[in-house]
Amino acid sequence: MLVNRIINPTVAGLVSVIIGFASSIALIYQTVINLGGDATLAASWILALGLTIGITSIILSTYFRLPILIAWSTPGAAFLISGTQGFTINEAIGGFIFSGLLIFLSGITGWFEKLINKIPFQIASAMLAGVLVNFGIDVFNHMNDKPLLVLSMFLSYLGTNQTG
Repeated sequence: MLVNRIINPTVAGLVSVIIGFASSIALIYQTVINLGGDATLAASWILALGLTIGITSIILSTYFRLPILIAWSTPGAAFLISGTQGFTINEAIGGFIFSGLLIFLSGITGWFEKLINKIPFQIASAMLAGVLVNFGIDVFNHMNDKPLLVLSMFLSYLGTNQTG
């Protein structure tokens, strides 16, 4: 059916975008706050990220005629929260620009693939766990302060992780 061929991929893409966006939004907000920004600055960062990701996804999907979804890295955003402690917002922006340049160069030259192939999967997984463990532990720290938030997050987790 033509309708299913259009609706099913559209719904799958929409769900992917919502999950990718929602999983990182709080982390990006917290990073901006840690750097000394406010809610207005956080909103502008999120807008810039959303527009850049959306436009890039549309351009690449149109060019390659394949569904390509560009997203930011949730572990990377989590790392930013702990990695930006003690820096000013201007220092962080300079670091982001320099990091972006290095990422671009490593992608163009093929250095990234060579480097990634040398890192064992177990070490990469352990690094990700090390970054995310603080967020898991922080849930217990906030249980007394924000019980409704923690309960709603827990129920959302149970609702989205049904097997079968």
